[in-house]
Amino acid sequence: MYALAAAGADIVRCTCNEQEAAEGLAIIVPRSPVPIVADVHFHYEMALAALEAGVNGLRLNPGNLRKPRRSSSSPLKRATAAFRSESV
Repeated sequence: MYALAAAGADIVRCTCNEQEAAEGLAIIVPRSPVPIVADVHFHYEMALAALEAGVNGLRLNPGNLRKPRRSSSSPLKRATAAFRSESV
């Protein structure tokens, strides 16, 4: 992140596609000199984990978020409610 900031980056987008990535974001975000945006595909749970890690923003494609097997609520609605509560 420091090298990217030194090269002129104003913001950095990182993928968050598995739990290990979310755990890594929790370490990176507080130390980053630039805002971090999590890029999430397929698993809305990773968007929630990225929020918990403290990212400054999220990039989602709602068309590729999977609906949980045993839930009637939309993953996009659940994720959006969490984003609003975090002011993301």
